[in-house]
Amino acid sequence: MTVEPKYTWSEDLGIATAELYVDNKHCVGKAYVAEEDEELANEFVGCQIAEMRMSIDYAKQHIEYDLKPQLFILNHLLGTMRLSPRFNNESYEAKRIYAERQNILDDIEQFKNYIKATKECLKEYIAEKDKFYREIERYRQQAKKAENN
Repeated sequence: MTVEPKYTWSEDLGIATAELYVDNKHCVGKAYVAEEDEELANEFVGCQIAEMRMSIDYAKQHIEYDLKPQLFILNHLLGTMRLSPRFNNESYEAKRIYAERQNILDDIEQFKNYIKATKECLKEYIAEKDKFYREIERYRQQAKKAENN
């Protein structure tokens, strides 16, 4: 079952929100209209930015509330097992715990890389949006000048 985010757009306030409720997590991303963009603000752009911020929030929560507790439990289990005089580092169980621990560490690294890439993508998206809005504004000013002459 796929859970879809819920989007809201308040044209009066200039706020786009993307919310996701999944696995007892509430992830929210918001985008606010900048003063210079008020005339050109629209729901699609706002919701795109809000969705990117929501996905970053989801990834952070997944690391913090799912992966790190699992890692803590496995580390505690390994620490307790090492106290046993019969602990065998080469046993199947120990190898599985080490492998699972490494999988969790890899997952954490992957989510951190995802967060970094999404932040970079968000920066690029906002920069391109600003560039596009400035071009529209420039064309509008040219049209006004031509109209007045």
